[in-house]
Amino acid sequence: MPLLFERVSSRQSTGSFKSRSSISNEEPLTGTQKIPYRPGEDWDYDAFTEAAPIDVTLAMPPHRPRHQPEHHRTSMLLSSESGPIRAKVARHCLNRPFNLQVVAGTSDVTLWIPSNFKGFVTYVAGDKGRKSASFSPAFVDCILPHAFINRPVPKSWAGDRVAVQTTGSVTFRVWDVFAKAPEKTDVWRKVFGSSGGATVMGDNRRASTQSQKSQKDEGLNWDFLIEDEEYDDSD
Repeated sequence: MPLLFERVSSRQSTGSFKSRSSISNEEPLTGTQKIPYRPGEDWDYDAFTEAAPIDVTLAMPPHRPRHQPEHHRTSMLLSSESGPIRAKVARHCLNRPFNLQVVAGTSDVTLWIPSNFKGFVTYVAGDKGRKSASFSPAFVDCILPHAFINRPVPKSWAGDRVAVQTTGSVTFRVWDVFAKAPEKTDVWRKVFGSSGGATVMGDNRRASTQSQKSQKDEGLNWDFLIEDEEYDDSD
């Protein structure tokens, strides 16, 4: 499977997953995780499990932490061998940049991306390294026009970035930075008239509301519908 990511921490590169003997004692990682500023570290936040689920809200600080440089990009890493990963990036509307990387084995991954996201989204998902993912209608309408999908990321890029690698499924949804909550299923059903989503397959796509029709013939399968689910917002 091709590597999409920047250099990960030494703990990850040397085998971060826990031994099989410790699986029974492994606790799920859940709840709100306040993201600190870690000067001199590869990651401001990192979390690893072997088989336990990860279901977290990554709460970025609403104001620049003390001693954090003005143009610092918050870096976060989530990793699991087989536990499902669900992560909400709760960014403030001030729009400070972040880099979220998810490295998994067979995990199914669902990410809620801030509605003011502007940057690069790269992913490899499914067997045989297929580049496919499902997007909620809210993501298609709100974020996709401002996102570069599976495009090469310039080395000088210091803005928003999300990268996912897994042999499981990948689903992208929206974190509403103004409501400070995940996208509301009922609202988007009213707006779009359905609970559908979209699957994007292939490389080097940038979607926009003006070009969605032309991109449909270049590998976007808008007929695929993902099932919306109800979420517990009480993180």
